Amino acid sequence: MRIMTTLINNARLTSIICLFFICIASSNVSADIPPISGLRDVNHKSVELRDGFWGVRQDTHHNVTVPHVLDCLEKTGHVTNFDKAAGKFDGPLRGHHAFDSDIHKALEGALYSLQHYDNKQLAGRVERIIDRIIAAQQPDGFLISYFLVKDQDKRWDNLRMEHQMYNAGHFFEMAIEHNHLTGDDKVLNAAQKFADHIDGIFGPGKRYDVGGHQEIELALVKLYRVTGDRRYLELSKFFLDERGHVHGKERKRFDPKTLPPYPPKVDHLPESERRRALFVARWSRRSGRMQDHKPLVEQGATGHAVRAGYVYSAMADIVRFMDASDYDHALDRIWEDVVYRKMYITGSVGTAQYQDEGFGDPYLLPNKTYCESCAGIAHVLWQYRMALLKGEAKYADVMELALYNGAISGISIEGDAFFYQNPLQSNGGKRSSWIGLACCPTNLTRFAPQVGGFMYAVGKENIYVNLYAAGTASIKTEKGKTVKIDQETDYPWDGNIKLTVTPDTSSEFALYLRIPGWAQGRPVPSDLYRFENASIKPITLKVNGKTVNATTGSDGYVHLKRKWRKGEVVKLYLPMPVNRVYAHEKIEADKGKVSLMRGPIVYCLEAVDNTGVDFPKLQLPRKSALKASHRPNLLKGVTVLQGQAISDGKKVNVTAVPYYSWANRKKGAMTVWVNEAASVSKSSAEKITGNTPIKVFILAGQSNMEGQGVVSMDHPQHYNGGKGNLLWSMQHSASAEKMKHLKNEKGQWVVRDDVQISFKARGKVREGGLTIGYTGYGGSTHIGPELQFGHVIGDYYEEPVLLIKTAWGGKSLYVDFRPPSSGGEVGPYYTKMIEEIYAALGELKYDNYELAGFVWMQGWNDMCTKPAIPEYADNLVNLAKDIRKEFNAPDLPFIVGELGNGGPVKGPGSMADFRKAQRDGTARIKNAVFVETAGFARPKEMSPNTGHGHHWFGNAESYFLIGDALAKATIEIIEKNDSGPAPK
Repeated sequence: MRIMTTLINNARLTSIICLFFICIASSNVSADIPPISGLRDVNHKSVELRDGFWGVRQDTHHNVTVPHVLDCLEKTGHVTNFDKAAGKFDGPLRGHHAFDSDIHKALEGALYSLQHYDNKQLAGRVERIIDRIIAAQQPDGFLISYFLVKDQDKRWDNLRMEHQMYNAGHFFEMAIEHNHLTGDDKVLNAAQKFADHIDGIFGPGKRYDVGGHQEIELALVKLYRVTGDRRYLELSKFFLDERGHVHGKERKRFDPKTLPPYPPKVDHLPESERRRALFVARWSRRSGRMQDHKPLVEQGATGHAVRAGYVYSAMADIVRFMDASDYDHALDRIWEDVVYRKMYITGSVGTAQYQDEGFGDPYLLPNKTYCESCAGIAHVLWQYRMALLKGEAKYADVMELALYNGAISGISIEGDAFFYQNPLQSNGGKRSSWIGLACCPTNLTRFAPQVGGFMYAVGKENIYVNLYAAGTASIKTEKGKTVKIDQETDYPWDGNIKLTVTPDTSSEFALYLRIPGWAQGRPVPSDLYRFENASIKPITLKVNGKTVNATTGSDGYVHLKRKWRKGEVVKLYLPMPVNRVYAHEKIEADKGKVSLMRGPIVYCLEAVDNTGVDFPKLQLPRKSALKASHRPNLLKGVTVLQGQAISDGKKVNVTAVPYYSWANRKKGAMTVWVNEAASVSKSSAEKITGNTPIKVFILAGQSNMEGQGVVSMDHPQHYNGGKGNLLWSMQHSASAEKMKHLKNEKGQWVVRDDVQISFKARGKVREGGLTIGYTGYGGSTHIGPELQFGHVIGDYYEEPVLLIKTAWGGKSLYVDFRPPSSGGEVGPYYTKMIEEIYAALGELKYDNYELAGFVWMQGWNDMCTKPAIPEYADNLVNLAKDIRKEFNAPDLPFIVGELGNGGPVKGPGSMADFRKAQRDGTARIKNAVFVETAGFARPKEMSPNTGHGHHWFGNAESYFLIGDALAKATIEIIEKNDSGPAPK
């Protein structure tokens, strides 16, 4: 049965420990030292998980994983190595240099678990193994079995390859958890003795060197926190600072600026030079593998992914506990390198591109490799520390993604079989009950019982809730108050979360609730992956039954600041639609493919559920409906996704299961990414070619034509609680009734097949049926005038419609769009505009389209350029003249949208002057109309971007009405003509 540690009094705890342990010494451990910056962590011991997703896994871990792993370690000689080192065993030395780390990690996991479970038998077993380990410690503190039995005179000779520091770090972490459980100092004293031995050899003025596999750096910070001895903190920073530096003859480096290609081309070299070339390439890469090729503050994400995760974790710790702003800035850069360019959708890292189990080149993310289990764990540990350091939800978003997908996929649901690698595509992976190189099984053993410690954090006057799971936490605030938080939820399968908040006395503080990125329309906090037309449903939040604002702050948390009394109830609802995920266009492995997510869970297809389906040939149509249903008896309870796909030209039913759960049944193929059969063909133009003439409209201009109307809360720090965004406007604005057509009866954004759109933004052409999201931002977070313009025009014509949108922010007609007839140098964006129009038209058959209108919305930069306003009317006339000439459409309707709001109202260079120039120029153009838009401005207080007057404050209703007015003016001018523009 679990020990409810948050409820047990000291006498109860002492009586339990006396049964387990023979020798109890009074503890000399100081109070846990808090950080000097960032948030304070909440120890896992203060959080009891029950039932639910993590409670079940921790039960399995305690009852199955820990004894299974200890059995395997004892059978493989991990413990007898220490007996031999202590002179108590005559058998052979087993294993490699890092062998000790395996038993230390497994014991650490057992000790974590014993802080939550009353298990006298396991506690006794753990204590006996630990006694055998510390019996081998030498008088000088050294304790690594390999070097006590073999190579005794070479203890510290080859730090780069022989894992001395790695072994020591894991021993320190194990010793700390032993102390946390028992209060007994014997193992902690042994750890300090070993740490003192290392500190006596390495450091400023001593030996300048570092280990090849990082771990000791973060362990030394922990040792400092539990002992108060600052030498350990300083030594940790020394090991970090020393990476990438050369001192004396002990550490040879190759200049990373002259890094040779790998593998090098050597066939043309003489034999005598080939070996040298291979050596240089291999070892210069190896320095990078160890994050030792240049100082950490100059690095991006490179090298062995496990080592990287550990060293980045230590850097974050050092920033929290010391003044180390250089590491703070470096971490920002490294984090962006990983999350924007080098992370799998499962949150896993490492591709082994350079045969180093490490990070590869940007966007190189092959699905058949590598994603080591240890790397997934290290990534979680790093993101957890980043969340503590920065206090921003985006780090917890990545932590959650890796936690539920890339990390726990390494262990079977029964808890007794493991993966070393976790690929996203396999022809038939099988888990192993044991792996000879046991770093991953033992790391997984210490991982699961730590999860409770990732859930909460404490600020000066606030408590952060980073993860949602059924359980109870007892949290000390900065003011010394105790707050109990009880969570009731079936997360990650269900988004209903009930939190009961009970302070020991009524207290004022803020409860910070993380609103996951996936609930706000983004799978990751970068553009590496995106949801296509994400179904963003309203998040609801209630306190004591009363609905409150669920708007997040700039940090990504909802802030509930109030005087809390005992038993107050917070209810949070996070809708969990099924989302299609698309990868960045630069990820070649995922082009033309789609993956699936629901909540934080990434899904995969397994052969066992999809009999006879050849995954490489399978296509999942974009419009295929996917249904989620919970299966309590499948894989210990999972939610599956089901829908129809196409295989060999035939419809087939397919089932997807959570990625972490694959390879727990029959051996067979698996894939995360599936070929997608789009609802439109290769290009939107091809979709609508045929015998029916196509009505083509060109929408051109500056950033307001690009589209600045906010759809949802994608970037809440800018968005004024959601006021004025499209979702809000569809419910609360004066135009709400007019906007109903934007969603269908299922609450999904309408996608029109009869109105296609082509828009090139950020170098990529996006084409498809008209819907939200055809803006410069990508994804589905913004709209421009095109949305309602397309709906009105599409309803007017029986023929299909193609909108070609071409727009760039910050460009003037005076310089950037300057037409040829205005003289001087032709504007580069005039040329680009023409090229983009031709590119889109090139997809059509020349005898089968009709240019039906040119819509121009632009002018801010001309208004802000003194010489531009007097010339604007002439330049506008010349623009219409040159466009019509270019496309041989002399009567092409020319529609000019009035400059918006936000500029100076009166005086030289004012909006009034500029609008007059717009109006005057339009009046001189045949078959043209000027459309007033100033009346569509909404108060900034009722708009998302209160500081962006030049962008209509981001108000979606404004952009909706602008598009509506432009379309109606276009129709009016077309109807005035006896006939529309002649077909080309």
